[in-house]
Amino acid sequence: MEYNYEKVAQSLRLMYVGNIIIIASILCTILAWIIPPLVFLVSMAVLGGTVISLVGLVKLRSEHRAYRNAVITLVIVFVVGLFANDETIFGALMSMAQDICNLLITYFVIKGTNAVLQSKGAAGQMELGKKAWRWQFISFGAAFLSGGITLLCLLLSGSLLDFPSLILPLISVFASLAISLVALVYYLRYLKQSSEFLI
Repeated sequence: MEYNYEKVAQSLRLMYVGNIIIIASILCTILAWIIPPLVFLVSMAVLGGTVISLVGLVKLRSEHRAYRNAVITLVIVFVVGLFANDETIFGALMSMAQDICNLLITYFVIKGTNAVLQSKGAAGQMELGKKAWRWQFISFGAAFLSGGITLLCLLLSGSLLDFPSLILPLISVFASLAISLVALVYYLRYLKQSSEFLI
């Protein structure tokens, strides 16, 4: 199959830049607590980063079937997101379905990008994609485990407000966040390096 390498590179770059904007915006949320008018600017930056990343993904849909599957899964994420909440069992299940779909989007992007990279003989870059996927999967499992630990501690103690029942959930949440950060770094590095390789 013949790929438009320049289009793939530009689209991956858009996804990378969009994700960087989202991360920076989320970090600025801390400042928004101190300076309330920043909430609007942070919200606009998150929206802008999301749109940039989505444009990159949608531009890729005609380049490989995996990219098309990622776009279809993205639509499912939006539909499921309408019902996702933490107030009902159904809402919690929809929230979990949304998390699974987000993981699938990452899988499809890496699969499509690795197919394009393979056509250029970039075995080393493909290996980075496989590593990024493994970390994303581990991150998903860690977040699921952290939620389970928190729920179990809540059920056993009846409250997370007393110090002893708070220790294990806090440790699991921070461990999960650390693993998520590592996974995110690998994924962003993969997007950036792949876009640079394909130019």
